[in-house]
Amino acid sequence: MKIDADQFPEHCRTLINEFEDAGDCRKPLILCQAQQTALQSLELACHYASSPMQRLEINLHSWVMFMI
Repeated sequence: MKIDADQFPEHCRTLINEFEDAGDCRKPLILCQAQQTALQSLELACHYASSPMQRLEINLHSWVMFMI
């Protein structure tokens, strides 16, 4: 699944608004199911915003630095 670069910021703003509207954001822990769902959706959107090659490069970076 690909995310359009023009739609990505608006999609993220919508998810952040859902997170804020779901409960009291001043609490130290996220306990509300609606907040957790919005947060997971935002994480998934960020995952799909990068290409598989970029994700592979990020995941291998620490191992390559360790080997060097």
